Amino acid sequence: MSDPGARPAVLYALALAAAGASFLLFLTGDGGSPDGVEFGLLMGSFGTVLYMSLRQAGSAPRRGR
Repeated sequence: MSDPGARPAVLYALALAAAGASFLLFLTGDGGSPDGVEFGLLMGSFGTVLYMSLRQAGSAPRRGR
């Protein structure tokens, strides 16, 4: 992953895959409340997107003062 654009793309794809897996598990489950695996996948997806958003916000060019 030497390309600077590859890392965010891979991490966002990972977050999307985790959220999709959680949704599929929810659909195929018993219809009750989410179990630990579904919740963990959702939190992993959320955490990945939050990490990437904060990382990109921190590397944004600064405006002149």
